[in-house]
Amino acid sequence: MLNFYVGDATRLPINKISPKLIYIDAPYNTSDYENLLTHTLVNIRSFILAETSWLVICVNYKRRCLAEKLVQQLFQTLKLHNEIIWSYNFGLYTRKKFVVSHDTLLVFKRGTPEFYWQQVSIPSQRLESGDPRGDTRGRTPGDVWDIPRKPGNDLSRRFMKDIYHRQSQPIELCERIVRAYTKYHDLVFDPFMGSGTMAKACHFNNRRYIGGDKVEGYVREVYGYFNKCL
Repeated sequence: MLNFYVGDATRLPINKISPKLIYIDAPYNTSDYENLLTHTLVNIRSFILAETSWLVICVNYKRRCLAEKLVQQLFQTLKLHNEIIWSYNFGLYTRKKFVVSHDTLLVFKRGTPEFYWQQVSIPSQRLESGDPRGDTRGRTPGDVWDIPRKPGNDLSRRFMKDIYHRQSQPIELCERIVRAYTKYHDLVFDPFMGSGTMAKACHFNNRRYIGGDKVEGYVREVYGYFNKCL
C-alpha cells in the first residue's frame, strides 16, 4: 500500500495512523528549519498512536543539537536510541576546511520496539578469519554507514525534466533504515518524500507507506513513477 498527498503533515488525508517508523528528512539548509521541524513534530504528535514506534531524523552537523532538543521538548515518551553517521563520498567542496561529507541520523524510540538486526546483518569478521566463535547469522553493523551518494547534478539524480532533486538519498540508505526498524507490512510515514526514495524502499521491501510533500510536482512525479511500474 502506497499513499501520497500534497502538503505538510496537517494535510494528511487520514485522521489517525499508527506508523511503526516515521522518517523526517526536512530541508535542513533552509533559514526556517527550526520552525519547519517544530511545526512537523507538533503535527506528528497529534496523530501518532503506536505504543512502540521509531522516529528517525536526518540532519547535518549544524542542526543535530537543535533536532534532538526539539524532540526532547515535544515528546517526553521518546528516547534517543542511536546516533548514526552516514558517511558519503561527495560533499560541498571547499579549501577553507575539511570537506563536510556526512549527515547524522538521530534515532528515537517510543516504548520497546523491535530492532531487526538480522535484516541488516553483515558477515561476521570472526568467521571470515577462521574464528569459530563468530555468529553464523552475521553481526550488527556499526553506527558509521559508508554509503556513497551522487553529486547534485548527476544524471541519475534527475527527477523531473531538467530538475535535479539535490537532497535525493541513495536507495541503500533508505532500505537499511526500513529493514532495521520495520517488518513485513509495517507502516512507514514520510512527511518530506521529495524524490520518493523512501517510498521505493518501502515498496521493494513490502512495507506500507504514506508520504507527502509541499511541492506538488514531486508528489505528481513519484505517483507517476509507481503508476507506470505497478
